[in-house]
Amino acid sequence: MKTYDDIAEWYDQWIGTSEMGNNPIFAEVAPLLGEVRGQRICDLACGQGRVARHLAQLGGRVVGIDLSAKLLAIARRHEEADPRGIMYVQADARQIDDTLVGTFDGVLCFMALMDIQDLAPTFHSVARILRPGG
Repeated sequence: MKTYDDIAEWYDQWIGTSEMGNNPIFAEVAPLLGEVRGQRICDLACGQGRVARHLAQLGGRVVGIDLSAKLLAIARRHEEADPRGIMYVQADARQIDDTLVGTFDGVLCFMALMDIQDLAPTFHSVARILRPGG
């Protein structure tokens, strides 16, 4: 079974760097975000960071989390080329590190839940990393 590490470079080229505002699927999600400016947002299963960059452009303080070391390396390359203050963390969405408990105002997982086996631990992780009322 191939993993995202196996296809990271191809995936980055396929996804591209176009703005999320041009993505018809994201256009349906965007109204659900609410105010992003000043909020600490987790882009869960962030891949190569395309959504994280968009959230940072909207004024969010963004942390991207992904399991793939190679996709995170690509995300960091994008961050170095166009700094937006995004931090990237390698972690399994099903077992997020205790240091992130209660640190986020919101979590977005765009087009990635279908790639995570066993969603119950993922939902538990998300509940843990959100601030009360987040």
